[in-house]
Amino acid sequence: MEALFQIGKELSELRSRVEALERTAGDHSDTRSSSELLSEYPSGAINSEPAPSGRILAPAAITHRAPNVPLFLDGEVLEDPQEITRLNGTPLYYTPIGTGAGIALAAFTDPQAMVSESSRLASTMSTESSAAATSERICTSNPDSLGGRVQFYEHINQSGDTTGLNPGTAHADLTRVSNGVFGDWNDIISSVDWCRWDVSLFEHIHYGGSQLWLPAGCNTPNLVPLGWNDRASAIVNWGRHFGSQPILA
Repeated sequence: MEALFQIGKELSELRSRVEALERTAGDHSDTRSSSELLSEYPSGAINSEPAPSGRILAPAAITHRAPNVPLFLDGEVLEDPQEITRLNGTPLYYTPIGTGAGIALAAFTDPQAMVSESSRLASTMSTESSAAATSERICTSNPDSLGGRVQFYEHINQSGDTTGLNPGTAHADLTRVSNGVFGDWNDIISSVDWCRWDVSLFEHIHYGGSQLWLPAGCNTPNLVPLGWNDRASAIVNWGRHFGSQPILA
């Protein structure tokens, strides 16, 4: 009986403390209940799902990497490719271009110019204007002879684990695309196979940051010299040839 009496006494004291706290909270006009706070979330937001990581909650930084091949910015050669880091924070639109010496990388501040000017730039470049290239790229004059599905690889030279996209499909967030038992495909793509259609890699999820546009009909066996190794967080198989049309900005 004494034990029951003691429990009852402690419950009474606890109830009194709770009532006192509620009265104190009521004195503050900006105090809201948990139900009021939850009502501000979009419908379905409190359903069970993986919590977003810190890198998703905060705007991702745009950081440019100097390539190991000749680099052009808006049509002008950069004598020191490291100069591209001065544009950190600003998205750029990259595409590889063939030269007499091999391959170079063209960067543009305007996505429309990336499509319309890159072919012109490649056609006007002479062998003397390009330093020795360290990456190879093979293109076909008939991209329509290639398959429509594109494969992305974990390692250079189309090796290691692979993931693919059918025409007109995309992965907007590679952190949600599984690779093995515990891994994902974020920031591990090192080469891209042939494709009938244009393909793009994006620096950040949901097509954010800078973009690497790979025109139809060419393979990209090594993203390292282009400064795009282990960098893609979103990928697209456009299922079309852009020509002079703008790429997603």
